[in-house]
Amino acid sequence: MTFDSATDQLRGYTHDGELRWTENDVRPGEVHCAEACPDAGFSVQSPKGFAAGTSSMIWRTGKNARTEQNVNDPSVNLFWTAGPDRWVATDSTGISWNDGDKQSERNSGWTAGAHGKVSLDGKSVLVSVPDGESAEAAWNGFLIRIDGTRPGPPKPISRELPGPVGCLSPEGTWGVTLGRESQRVSLPEGSTLKTFGTFASECVANDDLVFSGEYEADEGGGKQKLEMRSVPTDAKAGATAFGSSRISLHGECGVFISRGILSSLTLGADTRPTNHRVQDAVVVDDGTVLAITHDGKPKKFHLRRTAEGCLIES
Repeated sequence: MTFDSATDQLRGYTHDGELRWTENDVRPGEVHCAEACPDAGFSVQSPKGFAAGTSSMIWRTGKNARTEQNVNDPSVNLFWTAGPDRWVATDSTGISWNDGDKQSERNSGWTAGAHGKVSLDGKSVLVSVPDGESAEAAWNGFLIRIDGTRPGPPKPISRELPGPVGCLSPEGTWGVTLGRESQRVSLPEGSTLKTFGTFASECVANDDLVFSGEYEADEGGGKQKLEMRSVPTDAKAGATAFGSSRISLHGECGVFISRGILSSLTLGADTRPTNHRVQDAVVVDDGTVLAITHDGKPKKFHLRRTAEGCLIES
């Protein structure tokens, strides 16, 4: 899915780049694939703003099917979905989930500021809820296991966390917190496995690596300090990316954009920029890099690991 902030259009594309559906006049909060992309669900606030007191959850299926559920709450965020009758979300009072029957659980804390992350195997959802609106607030985590396409009840992490969980291991057995003193913590216990000692604004992870970025504002439009860290050995590699694009990870290869140039980072091999100018890019399960070019067109690249590092090829 892609979002065009100039036109407020959300679009769903197939893996081959075919435009499947377009949602107009929308500014989504969270957008997630349903059972298979580009079928998707997303949450939006009322066009009249927070004061209107309502939100919507919308699902797009196939080329034309559209389902909308209106909610009398201004702060709904959809964090996982398999369809209109299978989802996990938060609102201003707590966590809600639908396993065929809608259920909810009130939570203390500022659930309007909650974060949600899904494991790569799609079987775990971690919802992080801050104690309050302060930047110094502690965070509570709630782990939801997915049985097939049915979410179970949220189970609280045993201890407070220093920040929201920004990424999960593929099987949801550990996660990495964002913010100051980023940590790798076990799930569902919440015990500290490793303190990284650095600030993290974003992260992605697989069984062997954690790839994180710390955003900084500067006159040139911002930059990221990137760090790739081995889970088994704690070996590290670093890079600086200029801009604010996302980071992604496949195998031993980190993918990012710096000054509009598609690039890769590998432990022990440093960075490898390409000559491809793109606005955004993400690498998916099979090593395909899906990108949006500077003229707004989707384009595919291929990631290949070599002895010299990770190559991104058209």
